[in-house]
Amino acid sequence: MPQPKVQRVLAVSAGILAAGAIGWWLLGLYSVSSPWDQFEKPAREFFEAAVARDSGRLKRLASPAALAFVLERAAQDSGSFSVLGPLVAMKGRRTGDTSRVVFLNGGCRNHMVTITFVGLGKAAKVRDFTPPCAVR
Repeated sequence: MPQPKVQRVLAVSAGILAAGAIGWWLLGLYSVSSPWDQFEKPAREFFEAAVARDSGRLKRLASPAALAFVLERAAQDSGSFSVLGPLVAMKGRRTGDTSRVVFLNGGCRNHMVTITFVGLGKAAKVRDFTPPCAVR
């Protein structure tokens, strides 16, 4: 049989662990994800394809007009896409199947990037955008 001091330490440790687990569970209940988070991955893939000038991937991720613009822009100023930092969806507006999302770009001194998507989730395609690190 363990000593009373050991029993007390075990009881306090179990209580702290239980309180932490309950706190973690409650945080999960009350945390709400942004409806714009679903667009972070398509935006990141689009800009990675632009840096690589991968027209095959860009065709899958963008409209023809956005594809032409991004390839032209990448040819003129390849640095505008290469300094891309982490993209964080800040806000957006949805109208029908079109969503305009504003991202904070961690690179380029926290430049804001606006992308218009057609479709939702994995089916979202870039219709137009502001370059991530526009030359001023």
